Amino acid sequence: MSPMDSPTFVSAGLVRLHRRAGWLALLLLLVLTAAISTGWLFGIESLRNLGGGSDSMRVNGALALFVWSLALAFALAAPNRRGVRIVTRFTGGAIVLSGLLTLAQDVVQVGFGIDELFVAAESGTHARPAPQAAVALTGLGTALALSTAGDRRRAAAADFTAVFAGTIGFLGLVGAVSGSQEMLAIGSATRFSVEAMIALLLAAFAFLMADPARPGSRMLAAKGPGGTTLRRSVRPSASRSPEVSTRKLLAGSGRSCSPRCFSL
Repeated sequence: MSPMDSPTFVSAGLVRLHRRAGWLALLLLLVLTAAISTGWLFGIESLRNLGGGSDSMRVNGALALFVWSLALAFALAAPNRRGVRIVTRFTGGAIVLSGLLTLAQDVVQVGFGIDELFVAAESGTHARPAPQAAVALTGLGTALALSTAGDRRRAAAADFTAVFAGTIGFLGLVGAVSGSQEMLAIGSATRFSVEAMIALLLAAFAFLMADPARPGSRMLAAKGPGGTTLRRSVRPSASRSPEVSTRKLLAGSGRSCSPRCFSL
């Protein structure tokens, strides 16, 4: 029985909507991280710092999320191929290791050399992601490594770690909007950039929605009071003006934006 045929789903149309929204989020994440990575690797300032502020998403984080997005796309396109499952698990494990090493560097104040893998360590532009981003990357890597598991417990654990990573991005955006510096910076470590926050939210959403068979997607589309409550909680946030929300976000992060930045 396919996910669409399951009686726990409201309709095949809603399932298709989830899949399309998830793939759209994944595509946006690929474009965002590819642009930032290109800016870092080739010294293009306009791409490296898309927001125009003093803080930008670091190259290690951008590259990790770009590779994560590609691996997820392959896993969604060919979930039953053994080679794809092996690559997906290996990529997830490598991202987990990268996140843990980044956190260890901040804790013990010792460099392991991973900050200089792709760009030279210059003052103020080092490649190390913020601690919040490193924790979220660890969660996303875990989710990716578990995404090809066949049993429900591992699938639920994968969804949980993806939600955890998305929550970190969401809390960061709350801090940027409210101007809470405690949520953006931890000591002398790299500040949590708005680009990284958005990328984490896109990654978590894509992971949960692109595959309608995932527990998170099934819960959102399920019949009964649980699914109805979840859908109602999502609708108000989706109906808010993107221009107003974006202006608040940029104001909280100390950035400015002309009316042209809201045009597509």
